[in-house]
Amino acid sequence: MAEKPRSKSASPKSSKEGGTTTKVSSSKPKEVSPSKPKEAGSSSGITVYYAHPGAAEAVIHSLKIGCIEFKESQIDRNELQKKYGSKGVAMVVGGRAYTKDIPCLRYIGKLKNNWGYPKDAFTAAIVDDLLEEIKKIKGDILGAEHLGDKAAVIDRRQQIQDEGLSEFLEKIETKVSKVGKGTVFADGPGILDCEVAALVSWLLKGNITGISKDILGDFNNVSRVHYELMRHDKIRRNQAKTKAGDA
Repeated sequence: MAEKPRSKSASPKSSKEGGTTTKVSSSKPKEVSPSKPKEAGSSSGITVYYAHPGAAEAVIHSLKIGCIEFKESQIDRNELQKKYGSKGVAMVVGGRAYTKDIPCLRYIGKLKNNWGYPKDAFTAAIVDDLLEEIKKIKGDILGAEHLGDKAAVIDRRQQIQDEGLSEFLEKIETKVSKVGKGTVFADGPGILDCEVAALVSWLLKGNITGISKDILGDFNNVSRVHYELMRHDKIRRNQAKTKAGDA
């Protein structure tokens, strides 16, 4: 009668290597969970450098309203340009530098669950378009200075005022009027409000050759954006701390 084959043992297999017996486990390797990545858009270690406070006004106000911790430092314009390639503002985040105010604002607005920048793609595109308009207007006004001749500078800036600047202010006036609370959008203030308020601050100084000192006279709602932002609790609180520190 034929002998029945023996059943295979469930015990671990063994292999001989160099005369030494090594047991080989048949169990599956233990899965290692990947470490949780750091949240995108971390606000860790933000420092804002600027040659003059006006250049960083919108950036600093956005950081304050967004409740984002940061440090600020005013440095010489030549040093700012040599170190960061910027003539106005540089925001350093974890060793990386943003040297344009609008990218800085977009970055800040996307922190804290998009506190100041729309999650909706269509609204975000509108905000981007308006930010770019402000950038162009400021660039055109400043660029006219290179014409040299005072009469030429005045003519160019009056053209900018009558066309691009007035059209933009009218656009913002309409939006703020519809919202009815001194912000461009109903869920404001956001980064756009901070940039509009910074533009108003500049115009209110009344010292831009060729731009009327009364340019904001017909745009009460635009002026209100500046008024409401400057009386925002986070802005007033920080201003009070600064004054107390200077005393």
